[in-house]
Amino acid sequence: MKMLYTANGRYIRCCTEEGTRPVIIVCEKEYEVDVQEFMLWSILNWRILREEEISSFYEKMASSSNVTIHRSWQDCVQRLLVRGLIVVGTGDTEYDALYDLLSCRFIIPIGAAWPLRVLSFLKLTFLEGISWKITRRLFHVDARSACEKKVIRLARQTPLSCAEIIKCIEMDIRRLKDGYDVLDKLYDDNDLNCDNFAHAVREYRCSREVITAVSNLYLRQQIMLDTY
Repeated sequence: MKMLYTANGRYIRCCTEEGTRPVIIVCEKEYEVDVQEFMLWSILNWRILREEEISSFYEKMASSSNVTIHRSWQDCVQRLLVRGLIVVGTGDTEYDALYDLLSCRFIIPIGAAWPLRVLSFLKLTFLEGISWKITRRLFHVDARSACEKKVIRLARQTPLSCAEIIKCIEMDIRRLKDGYDVLDKLYDDNDLNCDNFAHAVREYRCSREVITAVSNLYLRQQIMLDTY
């Protein structure tokens, strides 16, 4: 059985009188994590890893930090899984595991608006003295495939899971106003529900292409994954 892991949700720093602490937000709910858990979540953020790869990354990070290790990384992984802060996909092949991992995740596009990029460039270059050869990367436009562009365009309209995006592209659905529109256009079969939707669209012609596009966007830090 193949297994693939990745992070779920997004990270913020919460400021308190005692200092800052890491908080992971999943489905708009805040979860506090300890240092070891945050190390593992960070390792998996924008990565898709096997268990042995998690172990390798974790050992390197732990050995180069001053963190006191009081639990095994496996225990931390299990706690993060139970809380939904990381997710795992399983299957007979790695593609099966990847589909299981991503199909029910909601796709959240990220990227700073153009004015914010300009302000960041000016601040980093002229106030903090960072070389323009580095800061000009803020204006780099990531080249996307046709399928990647479709994924981003759909995900920006309303919250959609990867499986729902697969059906949109298969059925050439380009506009979705809100959640009611999603139910009307995508859940048009009385037998379809959130539990069986991913299985129902798995054999669509565009399924593998969309999974590949979502994987590449995620690994290039163009999107975040979440659960609703």
